[in-house]
Amino acid sequence: MSYQFKADEKMARGICRIVRDRIDSAIKQLDEPGSDGESVHGVRKDLKKIRAVPRLIRDRLGKRVYQQENGRFRQIARALSTQRDAEVLLKTVDEFKATHREKSMKVALEKVQKEVRKRYEENSHHGLKWKTNLEKNLKTARRRTGEWPLQGIKPADLCCGIKKSCEKGQEGLHAAELVRSKENLHDWRKRVKDLWYQLRLLEPLWSKKLERIASQLEKLSEKLGEDHDLVMLEEAAQSAHLNEAELKLLSGAIAIRRKHLQEAAFRLGRKLYAEKPGVLARRIKHSWEQWHR
Repeated sequence: MSYQFKADEKMARGICRIVRDRIDSAIKQLDEPGSDGESVHGVRKDLKKIRAVPRLIRDRLGKRVYQQENGRFRQIARALSTQRDAEVLLKTVDEFKATHREKSMKVALEKVQKEVRKRYEENSHHGLKWKTNLEKNLKTARRRTGEWPLQGIKPADLCCGIKKSCEKGQEGLHAAELVRSKENLHDWRKRVKDLWYQLRLLEPLWSKKLERIASQLEKLSEKLGEDHDLVMLEEAAQSAHLNEAELKLLSGAIAIRRKHLQEAAFRLGRKLYAEKPGVLARRIKHSWEQWHR
């Protein structure tokens, strides 16, 4: 019993340390020299990894604590989303211009680029106030991790979290297959990223099979991410003062690329989610047992 208690206590400390390390990483990036864009991108990545942890241990945290922590981290992330979306759009326009060189497309994309750059400049953070507020909120979140009710947490809790993430991913896949709306595809992508980040947290336990699964989840996330970026590009085109022919040309090229991306994503998704959610959870459990032999 004493050994089990110490093992559970060690796991609880390890989980809190993972979250605190990501928070420290986000704060460090805010303090490092460089563009605000680089800071925003790095902090948002850390926040996504952080938010994957409460989802992994949702049952152990309890409904009230989970909702509070998830909501607080979501609020921090939303403060950065507008700026980051504008940056992504600028990058997407550049990439689209590089692969569509015909004159009429170039003219259309330059109009979109002008509109997106204007939006970027309007939403740019000025001065140090936004960084100061963000750092304050992150430090407060860091202190709260010491209050998380993780007493008695066990490997089974992690396995339960992985199983639920698989179930959410399957639900997201089926919803997106049924209706290929931008909302369904984006929601599916978020569930894919949850599972990917959670497996990365458990990387010391990886077998070759788990390593392959994590790699495939990353590829799937990238395809769905590019699809989402193209959705934002088309929406930006709607307000970029394109004429009817230019809008039709650009929308058609976007639709073709999105179709290819979605077909590739669904093929990979069906393969990844073919097994029952409990199978991956059992693999995690087996890997944990092997690791502790």
